[in-house]
Amino acid sequence: MKKICFVMPRAYYLFNPATPNQSDKVGGAQKQFYLISRYLADNKEFDVNFLVADFGQQAVERIENVNVYRTFNFQDNIIWRFIDLFRGIKKTNADIYFFRSSHFSIAIIIFIIKMLLGKKVVYMVASDAEINFKSHRKTNGLFTALLMSYVYKYADRIIVQSQQQYDLFQKNYKRIPEQIIKNIVEQQNIEDDNFSAREKILWIGRLDKIKNPDIFISLCQKFAENKFVMIAPAVFENKRWGEEMIAKIKSVPNIEHLNYVSPNEIQKYYKEARLYVITSDSEGYSNTMLEAISNHCPILSYKVNNDNILINYKIGMTADGDIDYFYKIFDMLINNKKLLTEMTKSCDRYLFENHDKNKIISQLTELIENLF
Repeated sequence: MKKICFVMPRAYYLFNPATPNQSDKVGGAQKQFYLISRYLADNKEFDVNFLVADFGQQAVERIENVNVYRTFNFQDNIIWRFIDLFRGIKKTNADIYFFRSSHFSIAIIIFIIKMLLGKKVVYMVASDAEINFKSHRKTNGLFTALLMSYVYKYADRIIVQSQQQYDLFQKNYKRIPEQIIKNIVEQQNIEDDNFSAREKILWIGRLDKIKNPDIFISLCQKFAENKFVMIAPAVFENKRWGEEMIAKIKSVPNIEHLNYVSPNEIQKYYKEARLYVITSDSEGYSNTMLEAISNHCPILSYKVNNDNILINYKIGMTADGDIDYFYKIFDMLINNKKLLTEMTKSCDRYLFENHDKNKIISQLTELIENLF
């Protein structure tokens, strides 16, 4: 039996949505590793394990055929977190470890796995910010950018999410990624959808500077006659800034702010949205954008447009980082229900061609088998 292990400390809330104090743990990388591990666990040839942080759960739990191991507590200092994560690595003793997070501690753990334990590592690029050193340093700091260069060079497999990432990774790091594997998207049941009745404009994300929530806030202020919803928790790493941002959000009367919505309830908000807005400087392949598309919700992006999908598939529009054009597109879209309705009709074709679960799990299964 082939033993594999996914390392994603914040992902436990997806295995157990009732877990308290999960409001800042939401993220696309967590969702993807959860889905991948769950579906790979259906293959009897794989022993699937998952390392998560300590949220008060049992040391080891068997959930959906995945062995879920508790490691460090986020309240611990960085040294103890590192030690507890390493203990988890030793305990699982897997043949292959999967990572999807850029951090200097992850780079050190990967070095130990490769050089001292002699195990295989698959690294899945999480964000466009990783694709060149300058943006990586700006987003994650110089130390992380330097150490992650080791990962990009020596990981047994590098996986990217788009053709754009593939081309830029090869150019900037002088390594050809082994594969493009896109995110899994679970299509929603929207047979009774009445798009014309949708009124709200939706934004979802952790309050992180790279996501530019202030741009969305300014949009809400500029178009005060519209109803906006922000599902936006402050994150542990930028708690003070996030709390200041929440105070700013709550001062705008036409924004409904929600700190956290459980994975079981989130689809309701997509189904009520006429338009989904992304204001990030960069994303890997925005999981929330894909969830919006799966609910037939068109996209307006300030900057992100992986492989030009919004235009090629006619499922949204992008301002290419031009703030004035961003406002102009929003005004045009929100007053053109016919155009928005046309965009919804392309959503299913895009998802089937690019994010079908069976195709993606088949790609990953082949990748794992080729490493043995």
